[in-house]
Amino acid sequence: MSRLLARFLLLALLAGAVCVGAGVPAAAADADERLTVGLKAFQDRFYSLAAKELQAFLQAAPEDPRRARVLSVLSRAEIGQENWDGARGALEQLRGAGGDAEEALYWLVWVAGRQGDGPAAVQYAEQYVGLPGGGGQRAGDVLEIAARAAWQGKQFADAARLYGRFLSGVAADPRRPSIWAGRIAALEQSGAAPTDLLRAVDAALGEGVPDTRLRATVAEAGVRAARAVGNHRREAELWRALAGAATDPALQRRARLETGLASARAGDQATAEKALAGFLGQYRSGEDAARAHLALAGLARQRQGWDAVILHLEAVLALPEGERAGQPASALHRGALAAALAVGKEDVAAPHAAALLTGGAELGVEEQGTVRLLLGRRAAGDDPAAAVRHLLAVPEKATGYRDARLAAATLLAETGKAGQALAVVQPFLDGPRADAEVQRVALAAAEGAGEWQRAALLADALAAAAPRGAEQRALARRAALHWLQAGDAGGYESALQALASGEDPDEESRWAATELQRLTFERGEWEASVAWALRGGDAPSGEGGLRYAEALEKLGRGAEALPILETVAAQGGAQAGTALARIGAAHDRAGRWQQARDAYGAALVAGVPEAASGWLRQRLGDLQDAPVAPAPPPDAVPPLPPTGKPR
Repeated sequence: MSRLLARFLLLALLAGAVCVGAGVPAAAADADERLTVGLKAFQDRFYSLAAKELQAFLQAAPEDPRRARVLSVLSRAEIGQENWDGARGALEQLRGAGGDAEEALYWLVWVAGRQGDGPAAVQYAEQYVGLPGGGGQRAGDVLEIAARAAWQGKQFADAARLYGRFLSGVAADPRRPSIWAGRIAALEQSGAAPTDLLRAVDAALGEGVPDTRLRATVAEAGVRAARAVGNHRREAELWRALAGAATDPALQRRARLETGLASARAGDQATAEKALAGFLGQYRSGEDAARAHLALAGLARQRQGWDAVILHLEAVLALPEGERAGQPASALHRGALAAALAVGKEDVAAPHAAALLTGGAELGVEEQGTVRLLLGRRAAGDDPAAAVRHLLAVPEKATGYRDARLAAATLLAETGKAGQALAVVQPFLDGPRADAEVQRVALAAAEGAGEWQRAALLADALAAAAPRGAEQRALARRAALHWLQAGDAGGYESALQALASGEDPDEESRWAATELQRLTFERGEWEASVAWALRGGDAPSGEGGLRYAEALEKLGRGAEALPILETVAAQGGAQAGTALARIGAAHDRAGRWQQARDAYGAALVAGVPEAASGWLRQRLGDLQDAPVAPAPPPDAVPPLPPTGKPR
């Protein structure tokens, strides 16, 4: 037995003896003894023994006037041994025994808080502050304890209300910043209106929250509230405040990023771009860097700054796949491709188009068309075969299908595959889409394939549809030549007649008239040949002039032929010798021997066909041997050189 217990027993015995000896009833003496032992045990912090003895006293002396004081001590003893139910029972009895209600309620709140009994703590706290005078100076303690108990019990609305009562009733208290933080957290958890939450945040920050950790907590709640109500300008301000308050590097980094993002949502483009650019100046990698680049790309897109869009999207693509803020590579390539095409930078767009094609991205019909057409155009110079493959892969329903097919046909024709080119363009010729562009591509393909009749028909169609002018006339000449190449003499001559019949002579009509003069001359149609010779306006020269002069001679109009021959001779060239020979023959027939000799000699010097050269030398000899020689017969005139092919 311990010394203390022996002492208590000794005291009890002595006390009992004294009481009995004094004539005090034994029961009362026993109660007093228990009270004495209980109080002494409490004083010595033997709370379990104290509670036991004090409870025994209360049972033994239910009407004792000291009951309220004993209950108060008993509640403290129960608290001391963390017997919360016992403490609450004692405190409830204390209230019923007429004890200090304020004291009892204070400790009831305290005990309920330790038990985690939020509803009881809230109830006791409401009763406490409802006392006359508001519960005294300890009202702030009571409200804080009850609010924390309510928070632990997930009674967030009660916690917010109690924190609010603290803030409205307890001024100049160093706990106010933490109470503000508690109220804001409780409001948020209780689902309070974001506007109410934002007002609380503004009030807290306006009052001042010196502790950086608490200030960051309050600002974060404000950010969420501001975003919820769409007040992005205020959100940006709160993020900026958070960036200045945060001590955690990760939170500070996020706050700096979110300042720019919120400014962008608020439409403050200049501030957003400055904030995001500043962020990237410090943080160049990681998912946050990707988010900053993506936001800057979006801002640049709004102002159509396509080069900046490309720059930022390519910066995201340069990051590891896991750091791209959840953006698939295909989406980034699509954005860069669209931006590059918007400014006509096909060299920049091509790698993104190729990445979409080879990266397994699901491409829609239009997207396939855009990608394939672009890659086909880019490959045309270096790899025509690859270009054709891309162009022919454009889906039929894509907007660029027709352009792709025509480009493919053009490349095929240029690379010696004209037959394939015709096959590619043929469907467009058969349908309602056979416009001038289609016909031009088909014409080039038909020419390359040597399909002259088809080429002639296409050139005719183009010439018929083209406005009158140099291009239309060139097409008509091209059609005429293709009729000739096709072996269709009638078609050739009809085309020439149409070309030569224009009211205003031009290079093409003169060429056609010259050809018609040749054709009619070769058929012996002298009058028609003379007429066509004159259609060009000026008298013909060269071979045409020789034919013109001969046709005039055939018609007995030699006098008109002589100046034509003189013009041809004066022009020099391959026909000058023949023209001089014929001039000499004209003088020879007219008996102008000296002029004849001069012309023949000049013809030999200028050069004539070999067959005519022998005759000229013989005739010169005749004219020198006899003073008067017979005139040469008409068939002795040197023949014309072979007619050249049409030019």
